[in-house]
Amino acid sequence: MGAASAALAATVAAPAEHPDAELFRLDREMEEAHARMELASIAQHEIHGQCVALYSLEPPKWEEPRMPDDVKEAFAATTIGDTWNNKLPAIWVAWTKEVEAQRATCEALKEAYLAKIEEIDRARLYPADEAYDARVDEMWQVGRRIFATPSGTLDGMVIKLRASDRLGFNDFPDNEAFLSIAADIRRLAKAGASPSEGSTRVDSSPAASGARSIDEKLALLPEETQERLKREMVQTIDHVQGMIDAGAGRNAIRAYIKGAGQATA
Repeated sequence: MGAASAALAATVAAPAEHPDAELFRLDREMEEAHARMELASIAQHEIHGQCVALYSLEPPKWEEPRMPDDVKEAFAATTIGDTWNNKLPAIWVAWTKEVEAQRATCEALKEAYLAKIEEIDRARLYPADEAYDARVDEMWQVGRRIFATPSGTLDGMVIKLRASDRLGFNDFPDNEAFLSIAADIRRLAKAGASPSEGSTRVDSSPAASGARSIDEKLALLPEETQERLKREMVQTIDHVQGMIDAGAGRNAIRAYIKGAGQATA
């Protein structure tokens, strides 16, 4: 077989790429990043536990001892003049010095303990926390790349929702995944998807470059698959637009998109 024939055969045999292939790749990348983050979290938890065990060696808190009765009696007999002239009872002076020595010893133990804690933290705790933070940041970076990538199918939108779940974006008022999906729907609607036509027109404007690349990828798929994907997107766009017009909340719209994607998986 000649080189040209071999190349042609390879081209024919090669499976068509999914329109949202880049999002699938990023989804796998996020899954791997999430696994690394989970391992870092486990290591961090174990190290925290080990450090807590070491922290338990904290010295007791200082409590001033009760003044003996004979010291009290001696001090009670002291006049103001004795105090001004520094003629305090010897028994009281000795007891006071002993108390101060005990206090100083306790403070020294406390300072040594805190220094040891700082040493433990620098050697074990801080590196574990930094390693975990680095993995979390890695997850966020992949997530932002997912949200910045245009989606042309429900599969791609579900990937964005999955990234949102992994990053805990549901706790934020401005969910980047939802905003990204809303932009996808607006772009696809602008590109010309409508129930009457059942297909997606290509917008030649620069703003629709993401939609054009998706249409080009769709063209590589079998015709039956193209029509199915287009019907799904038309239905999704119409339904979501209806939900928006009816004042549906973000969570309801999010649940619909995720459910639609799972139904077509």
